[in-house]
Amino acid sequence: MVIDANQMGSWGFNNPRCLTTVLHELSHVLYEERHLRRLGEEEYVAASDTRERLLDGWARLLIDEFDVDRLVDVFLRRLSTNDEGRPWSLHELEEAQGVDWVRELRNELHQMPHFLEEKVWEFQTRQIGIDDFARVVLPGIKDILVVLSHTASMYMGTERWLDIIKDIKETEASERFLAEHLDTLLGQFGDPELPLEKSVQVVSHAIEGIFRNCGLGFQTIPEGVYISVEAPSR
Repeated sequence: MVIDANQMGSWGFNNPRCLTTVLHELSHVLYEERHLRRLGEEEYVAASDTRERLLDGWARLLIDEFDVDRLVDVFLRRLSTNDEGRPWSLHELEEAQGVDWVRELRNELHQMPHFLEEKVWEFQTRQIGIDDFARVVLPGIKDILVVLSHTASMYMGTERWLDIIKDIKETEASERFLAEHLDTLLGQFGDPELPLEKSVQVVSHAIEGIFRNCGLGFQTIPEGVYISVEAPSR
């Protein structure tokens, strides 16, 4: 668990954001424990040196970010109230603190096509090598999916969600890259009855499909994970 003490100190300990930050990181510890049980210690600590381990790690991250935000929301409603005496929801508190997950997601989706096409072109014209390409592009795509996970966790089931998901699906990035995998991802979030192992497999497959639409393929070779690069889906 890592918390930036300088940032928390600037908020002040009476700020509900301090509470949510601590709860968020502690909840990650709780949810990591279920992956440890699922995988076993040896596989849990193994490096992401195969296609399967790489995708499993990304899937775990997206599922956990959604579940952690949901758990923090439950605690926050019980422990903290706003100036009107009503319980804070996590998305209301984030908005009051100037954090706009919906806007951030929309901005990143709008930038995604240009970002991908530019980096693929730089790679294909040998301006950058595969290591530099992977170091920028893979985290960039993964970050967008993480923002999607946070946004879905806070707004799924609210009155705003139908408009939010409609806006997401109308972006060029969603039509070209997320495509049908968007509904697959969202369908695995927020249902405690879904077996974790199955959810991780489904989300892993959806993530690989999104990366494939982005022009990226993964293959396990003796040296680790080989990344192939093609033009993104049109």
